[in-house]
Amino acid sequence: MVKHDNITQIGRLIKEIRISEGLTIQLLADRAGISKGMLSRIENGRIIPSLHVTIKLIEKLNYPLGDFFKRIEQQDEQSYIVLKKGDRTKIDREDKSIGFNYFFGLNASSGPSSFEVNFLTIDPNNERDKVTTEAHELKYIIKGKIDYHLDDEVLKLEEGDLLYYNGNIPHVPINNTNEPAEMLVIYFFK
Repeated sequence: MVKHDNITQIGRLIKEIRISEGLTIQLLADRAGISKGMLSRIENGRIIPSLHVTIKLIEKLNYPLGDFFKRIEQQDEQSYIVLKKGDRTKIDREDKSIGFNYFFGLNASSGPSSFEVNFLTIDPNNERDKVTTEAHELKYIIKGKIDYHLDDEVLKLEEGDLLYYNGNIPHVPINNTNEPAEMLVIYFFK
């Protein structure tokens, strides 16, 4: 198992406890007074909740606050991280899409900036509206071919190609082939 920053472990532990208690993401979100989408992003490490939201979620899980924080791994600064293929966790996305399979790799921060690494498998005949993000994005095509719609342009990308852009530009990758495409996705946040 990959060790991550202690702060990013909060969401994974909330998800683990929620599932073990048999609670749906919608039920816990309702109890805590937050949206289902926000809880999904917290559980998948895409955002770090405020202390107030963290405590509220732990309380709504009926989990002892002290025990929760004892479970968060204490770790020293690591000089490297190894991510084995089996360590990837599927991300439950809150957006409406077909054929997009995201897997969490890792995230880390350094000073005021942070980054997140994911793996994305795009099935043939995938569907999703264009989206924007509050990050710069780097996409590396590991396998397959895709048509990357970036605002009004369509970029033909294939294995070995790399694309870097401001995530505020509306974008969507489309797989018009008969084989799944795979890409490495890195988000750079400020």
